[in-house]
Amino acid sequence: ARDARMRFSPESDLMSVIAAYYDYQELLHETNQRRGEYWEMKQWAADNYLSLAALKAIDGVKEQLLRELGRLGYVPRSDLEGSQHNDHHHHRRNNNNRRGIPMKLHHDASVNQYADNQMLVTAVCATGFPGNIAKRRGMDD
Repeated sequence: ARDARMRFSPESDLMSVIAAYYDYQELLHETNQRRGEYWEMKQWAADNYLSLAALKAIDGVKEQLLRELGRLGYVPRSDLEGSQHNDHHHHRRNNNNRRGIPMKLHHDASVNQYADNQMLVTAVCATGFPGNIAKRRGMDD
């Protein structure tokens, strides 16, 4: 399991989880594009000591957060797939995405301009940790 985690990111468990989630998203997209079998996803998860149920739960939380951040104006509607602004096929107002369209960010969303900055991502994630969980390391550690 440790070797599998290290393949995703040798930096930290948090970055490994994020990298594993991104890999899951890519595999899910590829599998859906070629109408692949669900067993491929199950095998990938087993090979990497991951839980598909947990990854799907992350999807759900991510979608809820995007919906709320969009509603509050922190994520521009132009960055969201499935929003009324970008979805010309739907004629009804779609502010809260209640039609079952998955709420996702566009691949070039402006809010993701610093997504590859590992130090920033780690710092943002750590702000949600209780004070006794996160440990700050120096730049040379």
